[in-house]
Amino acid sequence: MVSKAGTDNHNRPLSDRLANREEYESMAEDRERRLQIRKIMQGQREAEEQARRDEEHQRLMASPYALQLYDRDAVDRRFNEVKTQRDTQQIQDILKTMQSRSCVSELVPQPEGFETILDGILAGYPHFTPVIEFMRSRMRLNALKRNPALGFTANVLLVGPAGCGKSSFLDSLGRLLGTKFASIACAAATNGFDLCGLSGGWGNGKSGGLHNLLVNENCPNPIILLDEIDKAGVSDEKFPFIGCLYGLLEPQNAKRFKDEFVGVEVDASRIIWFASANDVRLLDAPIRDRFEIIEVPAPDANDLRQIIPQLYRQRLVDHGLQEVFDPEIDLRLVDHLATAEATSIRRIKSLVDTALANAAARIGRTEALMEIAATDLPDSGPAKSTYRIGFVH
Repeated sequence: MVSKAGTDNHNRPLSDRLANREEYESMAEDRERRLQIRKIMQGQREAEEQARRDEEHQRLMASPYALQLYDRDAVDRRFNEVKTQRDTQQIQDILKTMQSRSCVSELVPQPEGFETILDGILAGYPHFTPVIEFMRSRMRLNALKRNPALGFTANVLLVGPAGCGKSSFLDSLGRLLGTKFASIACAAATNGFDLCGLSGGWGNGKSGGLHNLLVNENCPNPIILLDEIDKAGVSDEKFPFIGCLYGLLEPQNAKRFKDEFVGVEVDASRIIWFASANDVRLLDAPIRDRFEIIEVPAPDANDLRQIIPQLYRQRLVDHGLQEVFDPEIDLRLVDHLATAEATSIRRIKSLVDTALANAAARIGRTEALMEIAATDLPDSGPAKSTYRIGFVH
């Protein structure tokens, strides 16, 4: 049976049918031209991006701080190995990213004004004098090189009471020296997966934080803190957290660090390792032997009087309140915080945060710079029970 529409089309004059056909062919040719133009433009963009990458690679190769982070051929071999396997899209994406970037990275140089930087840190952390003087001597030695990269040629273990400011000290150190800082909570670590990756053979494989920091963050010599390394978990006997540190803390072995998931060697030898511990006796001897051990005392009242004003200003910056609150804290409040019982830098941070929240609730919106008062501090008045809860860290 022939439809009416089909019959009508067949009965139309030949000239009309040819016109429709020519119109269809013209539209098809137009689509094809647009596709070709898009392909050309895409190719141009890819060529421009490749030229940019090549230019960046040449710049890095010419830098006196160049470090070959990984071997491009090894990445290509690994990609060819996994691309035919099932459930490997995640690792393929990681390898494609490595292929698209330069395999050469740039070490953070040692600042020429490192002495001034260390003096400034010392003013904010006077009880860290032994640590700063250790770093100063190493950096002076390093400065004798033609192009010194940031590093202390030693792993440093800071031993001291909880809450004495070890983490915030290293955070400030990394920021002022121009490198990245990362902290690993060893007390919560029961295996090495988060640090060194988990092989895809386990079904839920993933790359570790170390690979991501070195490759994705493009920082070959970051400061990494192994926080409370004496409390590292030991529940996973097959993949212990401490076990993955043995090679990483030895520069020669760390040159060939291989994430369990990615499977490509990366140079991790320039990482600046710090660790903190409350009781060094809890550490295995092989780990202790990989560190220079420096004791950090708890700050006394005089130390805290130096620390608190800078700590207060830093808390304002951390919370984005530097244009809301007066950057200077009342010296009477400084003295009150410095002489409080059972105080520590960690506790003072918490008290300052609570005081800021209480002051904001007490004063409300205002154009003038806010100031915290004695009654805004916990245990100092009615504000304690009314406003203490709720400050966002």
